Amino acid sequence: RIIAKVIGNSGSYDPKSVQAGLSVFETNPISNNIAVLTSDNTIIRVDGSVISAEGLMDFESEAQHGEHICEFEESVYFPDKTVIHGFIPIEMDGKVTGLLFNEFNTESAAKQWAPEMYDGDARFTIINRETGDVLINNCEALSKNITEIHNEHLITEAKAGHTGYMAFPIQG
Repeated sequence: RIIAKVIGNSGSYDPKSVQAGLSVFETNPISNNIAVLTSDNTIIRVDGSVISAEGLMDFESEAQHGEHICEFEESVYFPDKTVIHGFIPIEMDGKVTGLLFNEFNTESAAKQWAPEMYDGDARFTIINRETGDVLINNCEALSKNITEIHNEHLITEAKAGHTGYMAFPIQG
């Protein structure tokens, strides 16, 4: 949010100016790439390079959601990788004119967030509550959707967004 504010206050999407703002972002194994999507559907990457967003994402459709996370999109840095994008609006003169976004590497997130309880044998899954789709996962018994578990109580509670925990064995 701070970087989006800095870029917005600069009043320009000049690639060198955007690059300077993006370069303060510290990468980590989970959120390892950052870029800006402008209202003319160009992407300015952290190295200052500019590419077309065509086929990758669309400013109008992303901007209508405000600050949000999108599931499973092609990386703007590594075309063979699927990532999750997190978007933050960039405002200039009171109007959203761009979106700062970062890429979440789901494989790395699963490794980084792996719980150490049960001698490292615990598993976790992060799902989209609306669809039940698996977003981040280190549980081999579950691959695409929470319905694969065949546990109606878990499915209902997870989709409802109820807080708490549940422990149960899963084959494998």
